[in-house]
Amino acid sequence: MRTRGVLLAWMWTVLSISAAVVSTVRMQPLRRESDALLVSSRAHADAFATSFDGQFADQQLDTFQQRRDVVSRAQSWQRLQLLGALGTFGGLFAVWLLWMLGRLHADLAMTEPARATPLALIYSPCMTGCAWCGSRLDVVGNAVGRTDTCPHCEHDLHACRQCRHFDPAVAKSCKEPFAEVPSNKDEANFCEFFQLGEGGHTDEDPLRAAREAADALFRR
Repeated sequence: MRTRGVLLAWMWTVLSISAAVVSTVRMQPLRRESDALLVSSRAHADAFATSFDGQFADQQLDTFQQRRDVVSRAQSWQRLQLLGALGTFGGLFAVWLLWMLGRLHADLAMTEPARATPLALIYSPCMTGCAWCGSRLDVVGNAVGRTDTCPHCEHDLHACRQCRHFDPAVAKSCKEPFAEVPSNKDEANFCEFFQLGEGGHTDEDPLRAAREAADALFRR
């Protein structure tokens, strides 16, 4: 919408500039003609004052009438020139104002804090799985209810162990700092930050598992 407004403002500005230029070009010969008729009228007036010949008086009146018509047309073009100049300034101001509003909107969009959208984060169905049995789950848009269970092993899906934020190596086994972590990580909960994970979590502490693997290696 703002792009269309800027485009219309630019079109108005171009039309206003064109009107001002055309009126200026058309007004110049009328001014020269008016000046020439004024000189001719003064010459007729001087000739009449010298000879008192009525012919010069008639010529002066004809010249005066012609000059009045020329001046009237020149004034019409002058009014159009003024309107074109005002339209140009108005169009440029509208372009500047719309551009500033666009920058303000962009700055506000960049500085607006990201809002959590619980139960609405979209992940590909192929990237979700059960943490207990490892089976892939066809879940679209993280649409997991509190009572939903894995169709293969029947474990609760809306549980800490099934969440992407679950990590036994961090505090409270959760990487989400604002989550209220329940004590039971295996039962369904009401956490608003829940995001169904890829599966593969186990009860084992990863550090403990690594130490046991190293001990087993060196015993050989």
